[in-house]
Amino acid sequence: MNRIRQLHLYLGCVFAPLLVFFAVSGAWQTFDLHRSRKDGSYSAPPILVRLSHVHQDQSLPPGGSLPHHSTPFRWFVFLMALGFVATAILGVVMAFKFTRERWVVWLCLGVGLILPVLLLYIGGGITGAIPQPTPTTAIHKPTTATMRALAERIANGDQSAFEELRDTATELYRDIDFNKERERVLSNLVLMRAAFNVLGEQAAKGNDKSFQALKTCLGTSNHLSPFAPDALGLAAAAGNTEALEILLHHDRWGIILSSTVFALRPAAENNDERAVDFLIGVIENPSDRPLWHGASEGLAGAAMKGNPKAKAALEKYEAANQN
Repeated sequence: MNRIRQLHLYLGCVFAPLLVFFAVSGAWQTFDLHRSRKDGSYSAPPILVRLSHVHQDQSLPPGGSLPHHSTPFRWFVFLMALGFVATAILGVVMAFKFTRERWVVWLCLGVGLILPVLLLYIGGGITGAIPQPTPTTAIHKPTTATMRALAERIANGDQSAFEELRDTATELYRDIDFNKERERVLSNLVLMRAAFNVLGEQAAKGNDKSFQALKTCLGTSNHLSPFAPDALGLAAAAGNTEALEILLHHDRWGIILSSTVFALRPAAENNDERAVDFLIGVIENPSDRPLWHGASEGLAGAAMKGNPKAKAALEKYEAANQN
């Protein structure tokens, strides 16, 4: 039992600072104190916005910049969660071991289990019926103009604008049925592209805020990541070498090959050698046959500008299609 107590003590000391921080930051996020209200009635303190990124995005970005996820920190948080579960279990074990009246321990466990559920019910957080998904004809549905304006705010360094974009995307795709709600899917596609076209154009002009926002979108399990590659493609076509590097090494950033092919087309059409070589590699790979047509369209622009490698690859592509 002494070893159990020591283990409980040491685990608690290791993870206590981060647990306290997560508890405090989680408290203000529960009341949305880190989010400015769209009607201007509340402006979130910059310190709360910045510190909330540690909890939400595993990042502590400098003022005016956007978060970049830290994988090592994610794993430490995962270990902290395991440590917290372990210390909680050890605490219960010691409670039963050192308490003569065990019914008190059972009572406390029961209160800890029932009270949160009861408070959720009292506060209206639990309803009797499961809400049915409804089409996105919400009162506050954005327009292409508002989505472009949101992207412009991101380009100007407004941190809250990126969070608004993420929240907007979440609402647009909430409970969506991609097979049955085709009109909604197409409408969302237009709205999201309106925002990401602006980010891509701004990144192409050298706007670092927009470029960092696009990088933040990648590798995340949200509705923003699928739209980032095309925007990066605009930047790559304008000569942004880092954007080109991201697309050329798409697997490191969680970008699927099909998205990469279409994203690199503008750069290839501008006769960028590395983009051309990438698309040639796609055409020459039999396993990538479904992407040959898309790659060939990108190579066509380079061929028209006199790129000999693009011309030769297109000739092989056309010959293969004739056979």
